[in-house]
Amino acid sequence: MKKEIILSYPNIIKKYGSFDRLSHVEIFTDSRSPELGNTFLALEGERFNAMSFLPQIEGKIELVIFRSTEENQRIFEKYSQLLAIEVDDPVLFLQWVCTQYIAQWKKSGGKVITISGSNGKTTTKEMLYFILRGIFQGDVIATKQNDNNHLGVPFTILKIKPETKVAVIELGSNHPGELKTVCEIAQPDIAYVTNIGDTHLEFFKDQKAVFEEETYPCRWIEKNGGFLLLNKDDPWLSKIKSFALSFAHSKQADIQLSFEHSSRVVLNDVRAEKNYRLENPWIHGRHNFFNLVASFLLAREVCPDQTCKLLQRAEDFRPTFNRSQWLDYQGKKVFLDAYNANPSSMKVSLEEFATYCHESKIDKAQALIVLGEMKELGEKSTNYHRQLGQLCRDLGFSKVIYIGNFFVDFETGFALQTAKHFRSTDQQAKNCFEKCLGESSIVFAKASRSLKIEELFGLSEH
Repeated sequence: MKKEIILSYPNIIKKYGSFDRLSHVEIFTDSRSPELGNTFLALEGERFNAMSFLPQIEGKIELVIFRSTEENQRIFEKYSQLLAIEVDDPVLFLQWVCTQYIAQWKKSGGKVITISGSNGKTTTKEMLYFILRGIFQGDVIATKQNDNNHLGVPFTILKIKPETKVAVIELGSNHPGELKTVCEIAQPDIAYVTNIGDTHLEFFKDQKAVFEEETYPCRWIEKNGGFLLLNKDDPWLSKIKSFALSFAHSKQADIQLSFEHSSRVVLNDVRAEKNYRLENPWIHGRHNFFNLVASFLLAREVCPDQTCKLLQRAEDFRPTFNRSQWLDYQGKKVFLDAYNANPSSMKVSLEEFATYCHESKIDKAQALIVLGEMKELGEKSTNYHRQLGQLCRDLGFSKVIYIGNFFVDFETGFALQTAKHFRSTDQQAKNCFEKCLGESSIVFAKASRSLKIEELFGLSEH
């Protein structure tokens, strides 16, 4: 990054030293990172002030940027050999600088693809990143895991190098207005909204509010120009009337999908009068095939002359750790999604799993279902967990282990009195799981990240 960008920040309080000796800027925020840049941005948390870590890195950096406070000024006095910038707010500084940096990079031909929506954002992002790496190798970057908030989006942008061709940026929101903030930082050329569902209802009143939030990138594209991909099977997104390229089962879509098998789909491109066949045995559920199709279509927009290679990459994709992943555990086939659980994603995943059992002639009474509490549902938590229990019963599943709160509500809906309950994935839960596993032929496990249900399978992210 050119130093002129950071020096043009409008709310600099004070600068220390001569910046003539600074040739460039590489911002980092974690003093523990093995890949330190030359510029330390001292962010603040509830329990720490990053300026206190300055002694550990003073000999490795040229510039420190910090909030203008008396405490930080006293700390910096000991390190006057460093260049420094006092600012009003380090987070606002980071967001402003990244907004300027990505705008400058885009002028040189870089493309930004953003992915938002209630469910499937991170899965779609991982799929798209995998597909594009087949074309651009190391010249494409993407959001790390689901680091998609007001800090994560700038952190992703900081990974952009002059040689980077494409940035795939996931946009997330927990509260109204957050999507607007991160979208205006990312400035998409290409945007995709996965779907609209019952997410973060503790902070959003209803699905209409979720729709208004998650579709801000659509309004950005409509105003500033670019390419919008639209999932027309989603009842909320189908209301958008725009220049978007749409795909769906519907014959009203530009790209019409028809499944020949649970792991094979045909894409009928009405506009181009072409058909594509996409097959991937590692993908579970038609909802995840929608993610894969979307990833292919987004990649095709970037590389329209590489269709065959993009299709091959899509067919080669395998799910990443703990996310809609098939694995073998003690001789049993396991579907594991330990990253996301809300009413919408739970419903579609359980229904798809039931379909898989039916197609594979697996007795659902022999399926072990491991479910975790759904978070951030506010006053609707009781009702949604009751509905989850009823869904399990209606689908024909009788062997259930439930982890977390709201078990009484789940059991009321389930009504079979056979579900086991544990507060966490402690040793007692693991013992019960191992016992039930021995009596089962297949396993479905889905919960929010915080419950760490992958530990039941002896897995850990670290």
